Amino acid sequence: MIHQTEPEGADEPGDTLALAIAEQHQRIRELLAAVLVATAAHQERAFHALRRYLAAHEATEQVLLHGLLAPDDEAYVRGRADEQEIGGALRDLERSGVTHAVFPERFEAFAQLVHRHVDAEERYELPRCLAGLPQLVADQMATALERVGELAREDYDRSWSFSGMLQLTRYRLRTELGVLVRQR
Repeated sequence: MIHQTEPEGADEPGDTLALAIAEQHQRIRELLAAVLVATAAHQERAFHALRRYLAAHEATEQVLLHGLLAPDDEAYVRGRADEQEIGGALRDLERSGVTHAVFPERFEAFAQLVHRHVDAEERYELPRCLAGLPQLVADQMATALERVGELAREDYDRSWSFSGMLQLTRYRLRTELGVLVRQR
């Protein structure tokens, strides 16, 4: 007999999902730090790895979570505004490239935006998304979130923009998870 165990601290419906998202947010923080400390020779690779992971994570959140809150919900509105600002900053970084003199300063500002967003998402948006979510659906969503690492390893060459990676990943997820998304 196979016993599924909840991660430590996962006592309430949705806790497994919240923990999975928090773990991914920690991975994003680590990838941001890796870009900041990378040598010039490795910074492009670190930045590309960050963009791939962000695209996989954000696409998964968009497909699974964004529909759980009303479009006029304050946490939803704030979260989408943050994501727009982050997307614009990331486009600027992609355009300038890691070798441009302004990259370190712009990247630091971008990293601060991301840190602020993930903190607010964990504190305000996620608890509202999980309120009243059936345990079975939350567990299915947590399982779907496990795909983020795999999706982030997709073979996007460096010419792909974050926006392009995000759109393709979102399409793949909607296709693969269509039943789960419609169940909500």
